[in-house]
Amino acid sequence: MWNPAVGSKCKDLELDVYVCVAAVPSPVQSGIASDCSKYYEVQSGDTCDKVERDNNISAADFLTWNPAVGSDCKDLELNVYVCIAV
Repeated sequence: MWNPAVGSKCKDLELDVYVCVAAVPSPVQSGIASDCSKYYEVQSGDTCDKVERDNNISAADFLTWNPAVGSDCKDLELNVYVCIAV
């Protein structure tokens, strides 16, 4: 489904060509890290501190991966996915 060019029997899979192996959830926080490998959907009551603590990531990494939340975390959006790993 994510790589229709390879064909239904994967006969057109080419060497040294990138293929999609995971889908990006939607919607994501604007400005999210392009190399994000793990996402979290912000829930009611979440804060940046809570998301960082629950996912064992530093505040610096969280802000680097999700710059649009702002250093004060005022722009963390409810029901939007943020990056929690790269």
